[in-house]
Formats: sequence, C-alpha cells, structure tokens
Amino acid sequence: MGFRFLIPSKKRSKPSSPLPADLPPIYRLSQDLILYLLESLPPPDAAAFALTSQAVWRALGGLPDFRKLVSQIDQGERRAFLSRLEQYYPNHVYCSQCIIFHKQDKKRYVCRPHPFGNEIFGDLTVRDVRFERLDIHVPFLKAKEIMNRHRYGEPHGCLPTVMDFNCRIRCLNFKHKEEYSDPPRYFSLTARSAHDKLLLRADVSVFIRPKDFEVNKSSVIVSSLYDSTHMQRPGGAWKSLLESFAGSNESTLFVRCSSCLAEMRCIVNTQKNQKYYEIRNTTWHNLGPCRDSFDRKWRTETEHCCDDSSNAISPAESFYLAHFDDKASSQLKIKQPPCWLSLYPKLCES
Repeated sequence: MGFRFLIPSKKRSKPSSPLPADLPPIYRLSQDLILYLLESLPPPDAAAFALTSQAVWRALGGLPDFRKLVSQIDQGERRAFLSRLEQYYPNHVYCSQCIIFHKQDKKRYVCRPHPFGNEIFGDLTVRDVRFERLDIHVPFLKAKEIMNRHRYGEPHGCLPTVMDFNCRIRCLNFKHKEEYSDPPRYFSLTARSAHDKLLLRADVSVFIRPKDFEVNKSSVIVSSLYDSTHMQRPGGAWKSLLESFAGSNESTLFVRCSSCLAEMRCIVNTQKNQKYYEIRNTTWHNLGPCRDSFDRKWRTETEHCCDDSSNAISPAESFYLAHFDDKASSQLKIKQPPCWLSLYPKLCES
C-alpha cells in the first residue's frame, strides 16, 4: 500500500503532445543550446531570458534552478531585474529594500500629526512638507503606486489626486488651551505626474493684519515663510534673496534651488480695502520617477541635502508652473487630507 505512490499515474505517463507549427523558433532549439545561451549571459539577463518562454524555463530546470540563478545576482542587479517584472504583478508592489514583491496594501497613510520627524526605512522613506504643527508624509510606496499607474495603467496603482487636499490651520495657544486671535492659515498639497516624474506642489496662504505688516514688513515676510519652505538652511542664499525681496516694492519672487531644482514662489498681496494682507508661498518638488527608493533624486528630496546655492528666476523659467492650476489654498474648497490607518508596515523595518 505504501508503494503505490511510486507507480507513475496515467496522467504522468501520458506522452506530450507535439508542438504547434506556429510557435516561435526558440521552441525548436535544443535544450543544450538554450542552456549554453543562459550560461553565456549575465545572471540578471539570464533570469529575464528564462521568463520569456516555457521552452527556456523548461531547459533551465524550472523554479528550483531559477531560484539558484537569482541568488547569484547581487543586490543592485537584482533590484534592476525585479523592477522589470513589476508591471506583471499589479496586486503587488516591488520593495527595493527587501528586494522582493509585497502584496499591495491600500491602507498606506499620507498624512499624520506632528511630531514625527524624518524616518528612513528603504522604500518607506517619507517626504516631509512641514508647516506649523502639521507634517505631510508621502511614503515612497504610495508615490510609487502613483507612478506605476502612470507607467503601466490603471490596475497598477492610484491617481495622483489621492494626495490632493486643502485644509485650514489655526495657531493654538497650548498654555491657555485656546486659539489665538490671529487670522487662519491655509495649506494645500497637490500631486501631478509629468514626463515620468512625480511633482508635488505645496501652497501656504498666510493672512496678516495691515497694521502688523506695516510695522516691520521684512520681519513679517521672512517669519511667515521661513518655516514653511523647502530651502531652510540658515544663512542660505535663498534667505538673502527673500530679505532683499521684503525690502523692495516687488510683489512676486521666484527662487530655485540649484541642488534639487525645487522652486519657491512668494507673492505678497497688499491691495487696499482689505481686512488682511495675504502672503502666499508656493513650493514645487520633483520626486523623480519613484522607481527605486535608493535613487539619488528621491534621496535628495527626502533627506533635504540641498546646498546654499539658490538663484532668483523669472516666472517664464519655472519648470513646474505650467503643470498645476495656480489657485491659492485660501480660494480652494476645504478638503481634508486622506489618512491611512496603518503606519510603517513591519515587513520592511530594519
């Protein structure tokens, strides 16, 4: 009775059917020749070649030998190899830290309260756009889902609009547990995919009483914008430009960071017969193609490693202005930010 499992079944002993005549020529090559081709290729290319057809897959020896082949690939080449296959797994997302495919989790968060600073966990690197006590976090996996939809189609991700929101912020007096009498501030975030890159626009509208503005114009402009901009290094060239702008009669200033190419625009609206003056700051960030969290462009944006070299530019020189509707956050309808319940997934923590 125990030996019956050693007897081949009728299904196993059934002879294979002849190959159809319209198959590609590779099916007519001998297995020895296919193995020779596999051995002559670098491991990443050989693994990709093995997945092109069943003939090559059978010649290699199936899944066990394929796993041995993949194990010979170093981390950098393996990341490049697996990224080629991502479009064939719409229900999974490729993790360049674990170097495997994870099942897609729709509960990734984009926004969570302060105080959570920058944390880097490979593909879970966050991008902080800070304003007051609000931190907006864009996880790499969520950014990649957006770009995967842009590259591969609807089943592979989500629209950039999942990051769009506009909220009203009031300063809180934590000592007396009541709101300040200062006017409200508005903050909006908008995402767009263009030229195979993910672009973010953060817009802040700060309202100032005319009498407070006239007392010290330069100090009001700098203090209103300094904590909400991307280029935050003390003593940076952009700050000198901002101070010069505050002392002039100009109403608009464009600044570009020469390191990451992020742009900042400051608009001061001091029209008469207004209850408040509006100081509006808009920043544009280029997160790159978001294929790999180890990409230099993504690292530059997430680690805030910009240098002090920033230059004033004209509106016509802006890289990003044409990709967004230029509406102030104070003029947009209130839309609360999406909050994904889960924080950092345990599967990628190191």
